[in-house]
Amino acid sequence: MRNPIDTFERWLIQSDGLGYADVAMYREFYKGEHDIRLSKRQETRLGITSAQIRSLANICPLVVDTVAERLSVQSFAATSPATERALAMWWAARDLSAYQDDIHLSALRDGDSYVIVEWDDAAAMPEFHHEMAYDGSNGTGIIYSSERRVPLYGFKKWRLEEGNDRGKSRLNLYFDNRIEKYITGRAGAWTEYHDGERWPIPWVDATGQPLGVPVVHFPTNPNGDDYGTSELEAIIPLQRVLTSLWVDLIAAADATGFQLVTLTGDVPSEEMVNAARAIWYSQNPAAAWGTIPPGDLSLLVEAVRHATMTIAQVSRVPLTMFQDSRAVAAADTIVASERGLIAKIADRAKTYGLSWRRVMRHAVRLHNTFGPRPALDEAGIVTNWDSFEELDYLTLEKSRAAVAASHLSNGLSMTAAYTLAGYSAAELAAIARTDTYGDEGLTQ
Repeated sequence: MRNPIDTFERWLIQSDGLGYADVAMYREFYKGEHDIRLSKRQETRLGITSAQIRSLANICPLVVDTVAERLSVQSFAATSPATERALAMWWAARDLSAYQDDIHLSALRDGDSYVIVEWDDAAAMPEFHHEMAYDGSNGTGIIYSSERRVPLYGFKKWRLEEGNDRGKSRLNLYFDNRIEKYITGRAGAWTEYHDGERWPIPWVDATGQPLGVPVVHFPTNPNGDDYGTSELEAIIPLQRVLTSLWVDLIAAADATGFQLVTLTGDVPSEEMVNAARAIWYSQNPAAAWGTIPPGDLSLLVEAVRHATMTIAQVSRVPLTMFQDSRAVAAADTIVASERGLIAKIADRAKTYGLSWRRVMRHAVRLHNTFGPRPALDEAGIVTNWDSFEELDYLTLEKSRAAVAASHLSNGLSMTAAYTLAGYSAAELAAIARTDTYGDEGLTQ
């Protein structure tokens, strides 16, 4: 029989196409560590560092966070009321209401995220461990069958950073009926790791039936594939363009953004520094002063705006979230712009909801195997989500008021101004009753 560890090693070698290097890149871009760097000359010339320019132009967190902030599991429904109560108790006891944010965010950012479900004898309940996707060095993953595309086994690989085994690597393989633990020995070869438990650790119920692979996969937009797609995959090329445009804009503004003074017929002194309110003079009668008008930065500004708008379109995050709109949008416009975002969030929730159901079904299975009686029924578990439509109605009202004020300043009547700002007939009537100008103001 082929050694599982040999199969795993061969799979790792052949799995470059799974994009483990990309996972590390997604995390770097999310943190603002873009691969566009200023030269030392540019940093000196512009008075800005590579870290500062990346912080200025980094839109990647907004693309991920805007979706993650709307994904919140509210509760679980089940066929059995006893199962519902147990799921609610585990959810609260394990602080999963807060824990879920990390799971969803890492899945959106990396494309995949994982939860390992284990049993806690001391607490007599399941425990849930969030594990980030494997990045080529550390992390967790699932290997699927190529025939039926079902999980063959999960794995967790990590480097030890302390103790006598510092510098070595650990590996756990999670099969449906056993758990195998390994550690690197001499020459980096894997050897069995024994920590006082049987090796391998049985993962079966009282009748010897497999409990199932305890690693649950949270893929993002898998598109029929085994693995997910990062929300940043299509954004990173645009982010590179945007960062580059910001560098160009800052350089152009520094070089030609304001009027330059020229001097002919004399040699400028060290005090002649082109700065605001600086006064230059020369005692040489041959000196002649001139000016070079400031450069037109509007094209670069428009390019930055266009790149930002393209990121908004590709990510389906409303442009108003990027604070790049030239005018204040009406309430109806904001609501309409959120439709694409809400549709995207609902789609992600479908996939994550199935994953949460697998997590809880596995937890019920562990309870029925290791926990106290009575046994629970894992049938009919459904994930319920909070509303995805979390509009800030105070902000919407401020936006509508700003639009109305803009129209009023342009000479429109109050009725026309408020109507164009998106106010309904009922709202107009209420304004008419409370307006200090009285009904006349709205009918003039």
